[in-house]
Parts: sequence; structure tokens; C-alpha cells
Amino acid sequence: MTADDPDVACDVLVHRDGSRYVVIASHADEVLTIKPTLNACGEHEPPRGLTPLGETEMVDGVTLHPYRDQGI
Repeated sequence: MTADDPDVACDVLVHRDGSRYVVIASHADEVLTIKPTLNACGEHEPPRGLTPLGETEMVDGVTLHPYRDQGI
């Protein structure tokens, strides 16, 4: 997964059961809304979308508050 903003860092964690978790962190001093690019992870197909933790609907973009992270 990548984000086209130099103030955003992101990574994917893959559990041994195959579930994937994304961590996105903002280093900006303002609110950012980004649309991450989803890539294949190892031998897994690219994900169809992002679902925020605790929710059931996929989203296209993520709003990040200043200097905070978002788990998806």
C-alpha cells in the first residue's frame, strides 16, 4: 500500500490467518484526506478496498487528523 503524500507513512501487517491490517500515520500539521493505492501483498491478490476497524463498509479514502495514525 502506498499514499501519494510525503506527510503520510503506511504499512501492511499480515496475520498468519491471511487477514491484513493497514496502519496509516500522518506527519502533517493539518487534516489530510488520502486515497491509498492498494497493491498485492506477497502471494495474496490486491484487496478490493479498505474497511476501517470496527466497521463493515469499505471506504475509498481515509481522513487523517494531524500527527495521528489510523488502523484499517
